[in-house]
Amino acid sequence: MTATTSSAAVPSSDRVTALYLAVAAVSIGSFLPWAQQLGHTVRGTDGLGNLTLLLGGIVGALILRWRIGGGTRRALLTASFGLCGAASLVLLGAVARVTLHAGAQPMGGLFVAATGAVFATALTGLLRHTA
Repeated sequence: MTATTSSAAVPSSDRVTALYLAVAAVSIGSFLPWAQQLGHTVRGTDGLGNLTLLLGGIVGALILRWRIGGGTRRALLTASFGLCGAASLVLLGAVARVTLHAGAQPMGGLFVAATGAVFATALTGLLRHTA
């Protein structure tokens, strides 16, 4: 007699691992430098990075709860998708503002966080669609 597990409903662990890495990139990028102007460095936590850090933390908790629950609560993925989308909008807006500002140079933290947010949005959408 074989035991059945509820993990059959959970999508590939590779996709979920990629999602965790993307959310981690948002959180880590929120701490790193976002821009530099005239020798002054602006870190993510000096402004909107606090919001993106909060959104990344909430998404990480929601995805963990969804994974622990066996992947059955699709509403957790829907909420994660919305929060990742919000983080993407905030970060892409910050990229545009820094890039268009004369004399300012965007730095790595902004790109790490923005890339992570876009990938996290795409992955939560994919997982929500396949769940």
